[in-house]
Amino acid sequence: MTAVPEAEGADPVGGKVVRPVSLGVLHRNDRYPHLYWHNFLSLNPTRGVSADVVIAEADRLFADLPIRHVLVADAEAAEPLRPGFLKCGYREAVHVTMVLRRPFDREPPAAEPSRSARRSSAPPSRHTCEGVLGTRTRSASCLS
Repeated sequence: MTAVPEAEGADPVGGKVVRPVSLGVLHRNDRYPHLYWHNFLSLNPTRGVSADVVIAEADRLFADLPIRHVLVADAEAAEPLRPGFLKCGYREAVHVTMVLRRPFDREPPAAEPSRSARRSSAPPSRHTCEGVLGTRTRSASCLS
């Protein structure tokens, strides 16, 4: 798991904060306080930490929000935490990321440009991703 997927720090205009915390990396976006994927704790693959400790840290970090979202990128590290999270009312979701690791063999199909793309004068860019094919990520979310 990458420790900090984005530059650490605060974005005063966008309200986004990414910073290391004791158990991993905090992702906060005050513009979207009710959206899980903007407000979560990305847990470092630490063995031996109990679900109670992780839940207490999420409660502390997100005390002012109505949601709790903990992302554990290492499925083996997530498994011992699973019973404790489920007991406390969290739901489990497993996500699989697939990454193309060879050159493109064809152009993507033409799609209707989004509103933001129509407003932009810059041509659309092609992004290539490097990573592990078939990464499994466990995610636990809870409404407080």
